[in-house]
Amino acid sequence: MNKLPLLRGTLIELFPWRDAPGRPGMQSRETQLAVWCPFCARFHLHGWDPADDGKVKTHRVAHCCDGPFCEHGYYVSVWRKKDPEYIGHVVKPGTKFERSKP
Repeated sequence: MNKLPLLRGTLIELFPWRDAPGRPGMQSRETQLAVWCPFCARFHLHGWDPADDGKVKTHRVAHCCDGPFCEHGYYVSVWRKKDPEYIGHVVKPGTKFERSKP
């Protein structure tokens, strides 16, 4: 199998506050990561923890069935500070959104 590609994307919005799994009395928020698919020419949206920066990559299943991503998926990550696209993040990567439950 060929090495899976890494698609970097932009953090675009926050989900509502939710109870943090395994952390009683704490709530956290996650974001949507928008990555551009070069095969279907659309953005694919994936959940992403805003505390993770550009060093973290995770495997995802493609939202389209065109091209080589259909069978094996790809890795996603956020833009890094050194990438020109970094400025487009609505939520800056590496920002932890956690609070005590109100």
